[in-house]
Amino acid sequence: MTNLTDLLLKYITSPEEAAYVLDFLKEQNYSVENQNDLISLIKNLHYNESNTPSGELDATVDMLKLYISPLLLVLGTIGNILAFVVLVKNSHKVSTYHYLYVLAVMDILLLMTNLLQVWIKQLTGILIQNEADWLCKLFVFVGFFSSDASVWLIIAVTVERWIAVQMPLKTSMICTPRRTKLSVILVLAVIASLNSHFLWSVGIQATNGTGTSIKYECAPSPAYATLINTVWPWVDAIIYSFLPFVIISAVNFMIINTVCKARRRRETLLLSSKQKKIETRRANSKLTLMLLSLSFSFLFLTLPMNIMMIAVVFWNKENHSSEENWTFSLIRTITELLMYTNHTVNFMLYFVTGQRFRQQFVKIFIPCNTSWSTANENERTQHNTHHMKRVSSWNSDKNDKDDIAKPSFIRSNNMKHRHGQYV
Repeated sequence: MTNLTDLLLKYITSPEEAAYVLDFLKEQNYSVENQNDLISLIKNLHYNESNTPSGELDATVDMLKLYISPLLLVLGTIGNILAFVVLVKNSHKVSTYHYLYVLAVMDILLLMTNLLQVWIKQLTGILIQNEADWLCKLFVFVGFFSSDASVWLIIAVTVERWIAVQMPLKTSMICTPRRTKLSVILVLAVIASLNSHFLWSVGIQATNGTGTSIKYECAPSPAYATLINTVWPWVDAIIYSFLPFVIISAVNFMIINTVCKARRRRETLLLSSKQKKIETRRANSKLTLMLLSLSFSFLFLTLPMNIMMIAVVFWNKENHSSEENWTFSLIRTITELLMYTNHTVNFMLYFVTGQRFRQQFVKIFIPCNTSWSTANENERTQHNTHHMKRVSSWNSDKNDKDDIAKPSFIRSNNMKHRHGQYV
């Protein structure tokens, strides 16, 4: 047995190998005489690895997954639940809300299936989808389905907003609640059909572990290995990243262009009524601003992931040093966390950019402030009415004084105009 220990001490070159060998020997009930030497080797290797640039990068990746993941998980889950409640209760008022509350559900599913697994694995080393065949199929399918569905719901919202700004007089006839619900069902059905193959193409498969051991993990079935490992990454990149990025960018450009043109036309037509111009502008831009912030958030937070998907293809074609691989792993972890942030921040975007959403949120969750808000609104209304009366009275007095200062024949003509005798 001593010879075995000497061989292990001689040929083990990494902490992963040493830890695996020690666990393997314990499982096989081998009594290694120099086990303390083996343990010391593990500690020394781990210390040396952690003090190299690669070890530091590895520690950074672990810290990001350990601390950022639960933060996004908690904020995203609570925020999406709050958004869901507000949007469902007010969906009969705004048809667009049907897209948004389903989007909140998809984001929760994605966080619970993907990001939660990342955190649990970092804590315990256990990947939930490897624990049973049905968990493997369920987690993989729900993960792909929810991520793709959330993106295409954002596309549907963006297209509906384009219709609203392009044809404002026909919006109520085109974007009806019934058509919105049908659009949601259609998006979910198509995305579910595209990803349904995961229900039979993946499962718990036996793979080669370290040495002669057999490892069981969630992986593609042999018959579908080419589809899952080679073909589907490109299909998923197109569905989740490339095509949505192009569509949302193009439609947002058209929305902004149309809004700017409409604003210039309003400024030309409403020069004589400044107050009316301001109120009209605000009324037409509130919902558009909220939805534009949603789609732009998607563009900015998923762009790094889009670039990473392309980079992975070329990166895997060449050999790289350990330090380069760790650097690439760190960048990839950051882009993945940014992607999960996209599914976390929607409630914050609604609250910051949507005045109507804020009012509806306060009405539901802070009912004690309803009377206060109503009183303030009534006070502002009375103040504005009083101010308008004063302005009207001042203008009337000014006109009367001007009339008195004018010759009598001009004053009489003005009085006739004022009483409607001249058109």
